[in-house]
Amino acid sequence: MTKKKLKLIIMVLFVLASLAVIYFAFWSISKSKNGVETEEKNNDIVAVEIESGLLEKYKSTPDTLDSDGDGLLDKFEIILGTDKDSEDTDGDGYKDGEEIKGGYNPFSAVGTKFEEDFVFNSDADLNELFLIRQKLFDDVSEILCEDDNLYDYSRLADNDNLMLATENTAPCPCSKIKNSYYRNECFADIGAALSDLSLCNYITYGGNYAVEKDSCVFMVATRSQNAELCMDITGSIDKSNCLLNVAYEKKSYAICADITEAEIKDYCYYQIAISIKDKSLCEMMVDRGENHNICISESAAS
Repeated sequence: MTKKKLKLIIMVLFVLASLAVIYFAFWSISKSKNGVETEEKNNDIVAVEIESGLLEKYKSTPDTLDSDGDGLLDKFEIILGTDKDSEDTDGDGYKDGEEIKGGYNPFSAVGTKFEEDFVFNSDADLNELFLIRQKLFDDVSEILCEDDNLYDYSRLADNDNLMLATENTAPCPCSKIKNSYYRNECFADIGAALSDLSLCNYITYGGNYAVEKDSCVFMVATRSQNAELCMDITGSIDKSNCLLNVAYEKKSYAICADITEAEIKDYCYYQIAISIKDKSLCEMMVDRGENHNICISESAAS
């Protein structure tokens, strides 16, 4: 092969390579214009939720299980973020299944009606569920961000929105957080700061919904020192600890009577008896062992 032919072949290959690069760039731009950016955004949403273990929960949940009988299968509630153990996530009197299938948002009692109804079956597409989940979240954002125009929160990273929510004691940035864990943490913190229990309705499933929502209610109840709010906690131990916290801060032994966990109830009387120096409260303790004796000794008026 002559040098002239070799040079010609190299030139042809160079031209072909250049054309390939130009074609690939044009193809990428064309795909973006045809909605690939939206698809990639949706994939980002799915990727974030994979970190929370939602897909694993979804796949391991029986196809026909509906634990709360709200007409919405558990596996769908796991993805959508509604409470699979409560038939009415937002407490507006309508079952989650009725709301979601009727085109309403089960996270909000405001009553937003979407353009189309959401109909689910056992063959529902997973990506479609994530898109609907995002639509529900966007609706919550519209409600919470109606009077908040400080920033374009949707363009900010999760940690920035968490910081702004904390600094401004504002729930709007919380609604823009994609990661379930940080989103829930944000709503719980702001709900507690504002003593606003309604923000706990926006807590979404991130592995164990009940624990996360209970934590939110616990924070709001103890921060506002409202024993009645403690009663909305589903877990017996968390509810009892919430009542203990409020009872001690208010120095109200009457609240101790609502505690269902025996040891925590005893400790409630023990703490208040010593604090207000009233040994008669020690006699309300069930356990008459060492702690009872200490209670009488320490609560005796000096």
